[in-house]
Amino acid sequence: MGRSGERSQRARAIAALVVCAVGASPSAAGRQRGTHARVDLLSESPAMPPGGVTTLGLRFAIDDGWHIYWRNPGESGGAPTVTWTAPPELSVADLEWPMPTRFATPGDTTYGYEHAVLLLASVRAADQNTASTAFDVQGRVDYQICKDVCVKETAKVSRTLPIGPAGTSADADLFASARAAMPVAMPAGWAVSASVGAQEWVLDIDTGRPETTAVFFPYQGELIDDSAAQRIDARPKGLSLHLKKSRNYSTARPSLDGLLIRPGERAVEISAAVR
Repeated sequence: MGRSGERSQRARAIAALVVCAVGASPSAAGRQRGTHARVDLLSESPAMPPGGVTTLGLRFAIDDGWHIYWRNPGESGGAPTVTWTAPPELSVADLEWPMPTRFATPGDTTYGYEHAVLLLASVRAADQNTASTAFDVQGRVDYQICKDVCVKETAKVSRTLPIGPAGTSADADLFASARAAMPVAMPAGWAVSASVGAQEWVLDIDTGRPETTAVFFPYQGELIDDSAAQRIDARPKGLSLHLKKSRNYSTARPSLDGLLIRPGERAVEISAAVR
C-alpha cells in the first residue's frame, strides 16, 4: 500500500545502526534504471559448476532522499519482492535482509534502506549433467520507494552464470559488505521469552551481562506499535523490553520474532516463545 505525507526528516533508533555500504560501481550486466533507483543483479561467483552454490545479490542504488523497505516495512510501505525465472537445474532461496534503518515521523514509523543496499539470495545448481553452457537467471523486482510520496516501481534484471569452476567476481567486496551488515544468530548461551498483555509486550532477554541500551525490530507487522518508545528495564544479566501493542493486533502468535539491536554490535535474531 502507498503512503503520502512522509517527511524527509528521519530519526534513527540508535546512532550506530549500520546500512550496507555498497558504493562501488557494479558491472553493467543485469542492470535496470528505475525512476528513483537503479537495480542490479550481481553474482558472487563469475561461474557456477553443477552441484555448486553461489549467492546472487539484488543491489539497489537509491536516489538521495529516497528509501526502500525492509522485510517488515513497519506502519506503511511495502517490502521488495522478486519473481525469479531460472532453469529447472537451479533453485533460488529466499532473500536475506541486512539490518535496516528505522525511519520515524510522528505517527508513522517504518524500516528500510537509503543510499544503497544489497539483498542476498543463495542459489544452488543440481548435481547433474546438462547440455547447457550457462545458467540464465532473470528476476522481476517490484518495490515501493518513498520520499515525500511513495512510488511503485518494477525492475527486470538478469544474470548469466557460465557453467565452470567457481571463483571470485569483481563484486566480491560488495557481498562482503552486505554480509557484515547481516544479523547473526542468537548466541547459544542466551535465553529469551515474551509475554503479551492488554497494552504491551514484554520481551525478556538474558544475555549473561548487564544491558542498558537496545531496540527491537519485529519481523511481523501489526504486533507492536512501531512509533512508540520502547522502555528498558536493565538487569544484571540482560534486560526486559516493554513494547506497546499495535492497535491492529488481533491474532495470538506463538513467538515474537525480530532483531535485537545494541550500539556497536551486530544485530541479533531473536525468536522468543510467548509464555
